Amino acid sequence: MNLKSTRMKTYCILFITLFTAKAVFSAPVVPDNKEISTEAKILSATLFFSGVQLQNECSAGITATGKTLVKIKNISSYADEKSVQVSGEGKFTILSVNYKSSTGKPEDTEAYKKMEKESKAIEDKIKEEKTWIQILHQRESFYDANVSVTGKSQVISIEQLKALGDMYAKNIETIKFAITEKAKKIDDLEEELKKANEKLNDFKNAQLTSGGEIWVLLSTTAPLTAKFHISYFTYNAGWYPSYDIRVNKLNEPMSFIYKANIYQNSGLDWKNISIKCSNATPFQQGDMPQLNPYYLNYGSSYEPTAAVTAVKQVSGMVRDERTSEALPGATVLVKGTNFGTVTGSDGQFRLNVPAGESKLEFHYVGYVSTDRNVMDSYMDITLQPLRVDVDKEVLYPDITVAGNTHEVTRLIKQVPGVTDSKKMFFSGKRKSSGYTNPRFLDDGESDIPEVATQVAATSIDFEIKEPYTVKSDGAIMTVDIKEGEVVASFEYHTTPKLEASAFLIARIPDWEKYNLLEGDANLYIENTFVGKSTLDISQMKDTLSISLGRDKNVVIKREKIKETTQKQLLGSNRIVTRSWKISARSNKNTAIQLYIHDQLPVSENKDITVEKIDISGAKENTEKGNLEWKLELQPNETKEVSLKYSVKYPKNSVIEVY
Repeated sequence: MNLKSTRMKTYCILFITLFTAKAVFSAPVVPDNKEISTEAKILSATLFFSGVQLQNECSAGITATGKTLVKIKNISSYADEKSVQVSGEGKFTILSVNYKSSTGKPEDTEAYKKMEKESKAIEDKIKEEKTWIQILHQRESFYDANVSVTGKSQVISIEQLKALGDMYAKNIETIKFAITEKAKKIDDLEEELKKANEKLNDFKNAQLTSGGEIWVLLSTTAPLTAKFHISYFTYNAGWYPSYDIRVNKLNEPMSFIYKANIYQNSGLDWKNISIKCSNATPFQQGDMPQLNPYYLNYGSSYEPTAAVTAVKQVSGMVRDERTSEALPGATVLVKGTNFGTVTGSDGQFRLNVPAGESKLEFHYVGYVSTDRNVMDSYMDITLQPLRVDVDKEVLYPDITVAGNTHEVTRLIKQVPGVTDSKKMFFSGKRKSSGYTNPRFLDDGESDIPEVATQVAATSIDFEIKEPYTVKSDGAIMTVDIKEGEVVASFEYHTTPKLEASAFLIARIPDWEKYNLLEGDANLYIENTFVGKSTLDISQMKDTLSISLGRDKNVVIKREKIKETTQKQLLGSNRIVTRSWKISARSNKNTAIQLYIHDQLPVSENKDITVEKIDISGAKENTEKGNLEWKLELQPNETKEVSLKYSVKYPKNSVIEVY
């Protein structure tokens, strides 16, 4: 587009994107009287699993002709400068757009130094008062010692003793009152110091999280009101899905509530804005990877892939690398998925790791993000603070790799806030004492906001019609975005050799039509919370399987039959026989289908033989030794199956046979 030609149009929209960081720091030069300021208002947010696209709007009255610099404030200091886009409505030409983050060192400002000096003065007063208390205690000890010495070293009259007692009482009384007064003064000073430090910290946080600006240089031929549309991306926000799944009766559809867990720490509160949650990955490389030749030679090396972890649940702590202090509100994600959590006020976290995943991501605002392989069930993570370059106004870490600083645009997700206390919780716990469990509504009643689901070729968007306010204060806001019923078949599975419990499994055919995403699920069976599960949609099957947890109304037992369990010698061999009885009872009021899983041992040595004696008609996998019984149980019915086998091996060998 020819920018000059747009001056002749009565309406134009000019679109400028920042491509280089260099443009961000080059401020245009205009006369002082031709600079004006305005504030952007956030209209909407499109949240991704890692990041948010913010749409803003503002206007400015241009009273002079020629060049005018418009400084647009109320922009996040954590905006990705390459993502900044500005368009305008009006008879003017946009000459340049520059993003400026005013994030610097609060400690270098005069206001901070003044408040710090006031806090130091209060600390000095506290030390002085504590010193006076020590002196008064020494005086008290002096009087006690002198009274004792006087009474022992010389004979004194009653009058002298009375005078001495009066003097001692008067002095001690004065000292006691003085100590009490000093202690009260210390309490007052400590309260004053607490408020001063809170004020200092609030100022520091405000300086670190606010102050971003976009400078727009424009040219006009006549006074006018210019309207601007601003869009930019920041990693300091995101969302992840979760579910409430309820099964009331096995012959009825399964109900669920689809929830969006929203967090943001952009440094700006979002007030009554429209929100869209998307599973798109806007900054992921879209090109298909190409194979390079795989050459083999002596001494050649290869890059091994990370081993698949066997850890199902991991816990740990996230700390500052330098101070070892806990980092509350740090984000912990299973890499490449939207499974995640945030650390509590003590920096601790606990997270379920989906099968096949082995790496976690750790993010905290103002710190270098890091990835870690899950090698154990407990992880102690330290994050390195980002360093601030005041001259260039850029955050970056202290270390470099191959001469290049780590990517710092991923200042990522410290988990944020909300004004609706009914839907507020932190680190997985509701803040409202009256909202500890999801509220299931009566027929015809609903408090779920209107949500439009948009399915694109490679993504799903949930547009929440009701406006929401989300504070940038380190809490998570949970929004119920969808409620519905799913037609599912139900069956029970048990592996009593490992655990004598029956697990309810739901099978959902044609599950793709429900637009489900990976996420944790709260499970309810017959109005009782039974635990949590993980909705894993990575299954390459037409039917989605969901474990709904243990059902105590199905009782399982596995007992060894002693009279048929024996050891005997036969020539040079030993024969060990094992016999088990497995019983299952249903206390449900409807018929159920139960699958019992057990196993026969599998020999890996020709000198060891396994003989199958009785498996009660079980379906057998001879390669792995797995056994499966399928039972139909009526209400209050009990059924039994038997498992008996023998193992023959050389009598001089030692083998554990269970």
